[in-house]
Amino acid sequence: MSCLIVKEDTCFQLSNFHIVVQLHLGKFADVDYYQVTIQEVGTNPQKLGLLRIGDVNGGLSYELQLRHLLKENSAIAELLAFGIEEVEVFSNIAREEDLEESFNYPNLDTKLIKQTDFVLENHLTKSNSTNKLALNQVISNDNVVPNTESYFDDDWEETEDYNYLEDDSAELPDISPNSKLIVLSYLPTKGQTLDSWLQKKHSYELALEVTNQVCQLFQQAYQQDWCFFQVIPQFVQVDSTIKFFDLTNVRLVGEKVVSVRATGYCAPEIALNRPVSEGMSAYIIGVLLYQAIYQQLPDTKVSFSFLTIPPIPGIYQIISLCLLPVVEERISITQLTKALKETQQTVSSCKVRWDVASRSTIGLSMQRLHNEDSYGVEQYSSSYQDTILAVLADGMGGLAQGELASYLAVKTVIETPIDCFDYSEDKCSEWLVSVVKRANE
Repeated sequence: MSCLIVKEDTCFQLSNFHIVVQLHLGKFADVDYYQVTIQEVGTNPQKLGLLRIGDVNGGLSYELQLRHLLKENSAIAELLAFGIEEVEVFSNIAREEDLEESFNYPNLDTKLIKQTDFVLENHLTKSNSTNKLALNQVISNDNVVPNTESYFDDDWEETEDYNYLEDDSAELPDISPNSKLIVLSYLPTKGQTLDSWLQKKHSYELALEVTNQVCQLFQQAYQQDWCFFQVIPQFVQVDSTIKFFDLTNVRLVGEKVVSVRATGYCAPEIALNRPVSEGMSAYIIGVLLYQAIYQQLPDTKVSFSFLTIPPIPGIYQIISLCLLPVVEERISITQLTKALKETQQTVSSCKVRWDVASRSTIGLSMQRLHNEDSYGVEQYSSSYQDTILAVLADGMGGLAQGELASYLAVKTVIETPIDCFDYSEDKCSEWLVSVVKRANE
């Protein structure tokens, strides 16, 4: 059996895809992450892909099991191909620390695949039945997931080789100690990862909407007795909906995690070798919501009650119940999903509408019979704040076209987007000064 060597510029075929390795994005627990270019056989377009290689009984096998249970879930990005092969990986293509900062997205070289002779040896072209049997052993192993159907039942055709899977007495092929699971998907879109999204300021409504989508996925996993104990934001895409490209940080309820590379989005109890529970998933939601609102990770070294953050009604309570130090006391995933949805509905509804009236007089001028003053009013609703912007401009009486000057001044202020809804009074004052200067010009 040949061994697949994965390093920079390695070329091979997995299922129906030609793959060229570009960068090693990092390693979490037993899984190596690579950025690759992929090209489906018989097509011209090349795309960026995410190649993951891990232990046969490690995080990727857990992911395949959960994918099978939640195969209709739109929050999970599709897999393009996967298989088992003897692999030798090289992780010095890029620094592992790069992944903790952000993805490194080089420009896609459209000539790369065309100029490369593909190595089409029997790296991943073994018979379907052998790969199917080996992975079926992993997924249906009683030590991993009791009473779980084969991941392949719906995806593979019955063959004569496959029939002996049902025969317990059949001799099963050996899986080499060097065998690895190889999984291929597309790469999350540049600039649209959860990691990038969390670095920006968002309205309360949007922060609740995104965290609620994550929570709904956690709830559906928990209904199948699975729990997330960590997420890697670089492998989650935030667009119109959430898309998870990596599900390796899940385990069955009550199971302990053997090894993990913890991040700021990992339940702290994992380091204490505590069994996986829904309280760990709630902790992750609390961290994500906290960062989406305050643009920083919570300091877990202090009690939440001592954190110096503005106490936002509804949101403050949700975060505090998620980050409780005792995992058993945290809010349940079902309650959390309901609370996020209700709070989102509350902040998205308009609380105040002003009635506006005006009256004007031409004063005592002896030279004119009309008023050259102008005014404008605009009302905005944003999360917990309802804002009214009112502008009054004098008509510069005595000068030519004073009414046009006042009209343009008001129009300039009213039509300038307000970008200080969630900022301090100082920020709003800065905005007002800048927009009035523009109006005067």
